[in-house]
Amino acid sequence: MWPHSFVVGIGDTAICVGTDDAVVASLLEPWVVDVDATLTDLVLAVHPDQSGDASTRPLGVLRRGSAVIARSMDHDALRDGLLRCLSTLGGPETPGRVRVRAVPVRRDDGCVLVPQRALADLSHRWLVAHALDPVFVDEVEIDPTDLTVHIARPWGTDAPALHGRLDCWILPGAEPASTGLLVRDVAHLLAQPPVADVGSRALGHLVEVVRQAPLRFVGTDGAALRDALSARNG
Repeated sequence: MWPHSFVVGIGDTAICVGTDDAVVASLLEPWVVDVDATLTDLVLAVHPDQSGDASTRPLGVLRRGSAVIARSMDHDALRDGLLRCLSTLGGPETPGRVRVRAVPVRRDDGCVLVPQRALADLSHRWLVAHALDPVFVDEVEIDPTDLTVHIARPWGTDAPALHGRLDCWILPGAEPASTGLLVRDVAHLLAQPPVADVGSRALGHLVEVVRQAPLRFVGTDGAALRDALSARNG
């Protein structure tokens, strides 16, 4: 059981948060609703066990369900990520955009999208040392008309939403032989499943994005992702 476990109501959406962080718990208190929840949607742990020497102390972690979004000693970055995840989970997809599962890494005025699982294995310190600024969310929106990446604002704060051109979308595995196969392979990254009317529009927007966006296919290990992120064209 988390020291702070509560349900946040955003519009018609109830989101269960578990955390050991009193700062986030206090910030979100105005939106807490009296709803029972059996599963925790978002987890933020910034006070892990500090026993042992400094080299083996665990990092803070942000999770969505059981999937790790990020591990870091930068607790403010993890808090920012949780609040932006809340805005994403609690808000509908913006008309004309497609919402995809990926973690945005900002560089200069642009943005690289990377697989959540791969980025979670990279050191936040390494990213910062290479002038890469990850935003700890696992879903973003892309405007297919201008390939702009939109990152939700952090809920309950005055901080803004973030935007940047899509410089590259890094995907795991080998490059498919055709656009059709590519769309098939990336359709599972749609935050809105490709069913019904909304899903069909989302799939259409996804097709527009993959036809235009700079894509890069890499292995799933951390070394391959580091190489891709270090490359000036990746």
